[in-house]
Amino acid sequence: MKIQLTLLALLVTSLGAQALPTHQTPEVSTAGVACSVYGANARRDFKAQCGDVKPDCDQVFVNGVKTEMCANHQLGLNAPPGVPTLEELLSQTDLDPADPEPNDPDPIEITNEALLFTGNNARQELLEAGWKGKMDCDVVGGVLNCANYRIGPGAPAGVLTLEELTGDTDPDPIDPDEPDPIEPGATVTIQAESFNGRFDSVKNWAQQSELGEVGMKLTPDTRVTHNDALIPGQNFWNFADATTPYLSYTINVEVAGSYEVEVRALSKGTEDNGAHIWVNGSWAVERVQWCAGKNEWTWSDRVRTAANHCGELGRNVVNLNAGDNFIRLGAREDGLFVDKFRFIPVGTVVDPEPIDSEHLVVLHHDNGPDPDDLQALIANREILNEFPEVDFMVVHGTQGHEFTNTVDGSLAHTRALFPGALDADNNYAQSVLTSATAWQLTLNAGKEVYVAEGGPSDFTSDVLRELQGRGVGNLKRVFVVQHSHGQGWNESMTLTANMNLVKNLATYVTIGNGNAGTGSNSTTADFNADRFNPSNPEATEFRARALASQYSSLWSFAFQRLNSNVDFSDTVELMEILGISKPGSYNTLSFANEFF
Repeated sequence: MKIQLTLLALLVTSLGAQALPTHQTPEVSTAGVACSVYGANARRDFKAQCGDVKPDCDQVFVNGVKTEMCANHQLGLNAPPGVPTLEELLSQTDLDPADPEPNDPDPIEITNEALLFTGNNARQELLEAGWKGKMDCDVVGGVLNCANYRIGPGAPAGVLTLEELTGDTDPDPIDPDEPDPIEPGATVTIQAESFNGRFDSVKNWAQQSELGEVGMKLTPDTRVTHNDALIPGQNFWNFADATTPYLSYTINVEVAGSYEVEVRALSKGTEDNGAHIWVNGSWAVERVQWCAGKNEWTWSDRVRTAANHCGELGRNVVNLNAGDNFIRLGAREDGLFVDKFRFIPVGTVVDPEPIDSEHLVVLHHDNGPDPDDLQALIANREILNEFPEVDFMVVHGTQGHEFTNTVDGSLAHTRALFPGALDADNNYAQSVLTSATAWQLTLNAGKEVYVAEGGPSDFTSDVLRELQGRGVGNLKRVFVVQHSHGQGWNESMTLTANMNLVKNLATYVTIGNGNAGTGSNSTTADFNADRFNPSNPEATEFRARALASQYSSLWSFAFQRLNSNVDFSDTVELMEILGISKPGSYNTLSFANEFF
């Protein structure tokens, strides 16, 4: 279902009763348009805003204050007879609306696009969006609003009317019947502000800019912290329903098939980190989640589950048709701020965006009792050679309380690859203190720490305990990424109290097992080439290629300590952290093709 709204109807829906002066009575077409008005004069203003239709008026809470809301669709169970449901209303739509506007680079010089920004930085954000002319700024409901058209009766001289602004200024407009072709199987990327329909519910979708990007934000943001009131249907939509605010889009796809959806958002807190995706008639992916990458534009393909609130991989796949597909981007919380999202054909590898070099990546390698870390260390070195901007540190000997000895020669092997590696095997207390200081400096700078947990978590727990003793706050910005052989082997080798401390203080992220094999159910690469069969053809070929690579002598040592078997499964944590996690079809030979 495609939704087409006139620009004026969009603004009426988003601004509410206060933004349009009461003396104006625009002619509004409401077929297929969800329109609502709230405030003390909601009943009086409804007709001017939403047309001559029967309303449903209920008492609601807006910003914590009880007020009245009137809408041209049913709000509650006791709606008056004749008021349509939201789905019935939206079905009254143009069956052949215009295609969405083409994506333009930003910032751009905008000559005919209506722009509205709200908040203390509204003036600056309107300028950053590319507007160079006169603007009208009014305080509405205690909030500053700035637009490039007249939003009040006392607008400054020279500010355009909405009709003047929306005139056709393109001398050679794009034919809407001839959309730009998309290469077969190509990734389709959509700018959030290029919507062709919207539903604001009791909130306002506003175009805003921050950190060099322009996107759409659901305002006002009333649930900023966990202590703020959570009001389902007003500032929180755990699963999408008829009250969920959304933006709608139309995309054209040449090749039908399975696509992974990813969303790029700016999440600053714990209560603005979820989105829903609707595809061709249903909410296909609900609760795309952001835990990592706070305070910066970050892609996510993780979907929140009851077992993992930071999201799991492999749950973001949707089916797209050849030709037009109708998409909605819905909000799980107010404050959601998205600048773009994309659909990637399943099996396509997308180059990651560089990780912020000021974040700290930490590699913990137990190097005992299992010698597989010796191979993972080399593979991690190969990867980090391709990411010279990443700030990292390595700790040897994080084997935990169950084991007292590391593999003979493992310290020299580690320092041949990472000369500055800490030695927790022989200098445990000093390694904890040095690690804590590095983590503290990173966290105090507003950045994040990512731990690739190549073994038990006892050492990690002691670093967190030290930071807690120093009074370092917000330890949830430490992300501990764990893959584990079998049923939680690394966790079972960690003292229960230490494991609980890591999960409570830090953000604990579990990923698929790097030993799990290939196939549709495997969400990480498989870096175990039939561990107990060194004559396996894959293992034989990988050993030959590794022994011909730049780290041949180190690979030789690592193979000897593992009886010629091939296993560097502890590398999947680093790949997850750097955003280059691979599907189950990616194996040891795929790694050699990419990094040798």
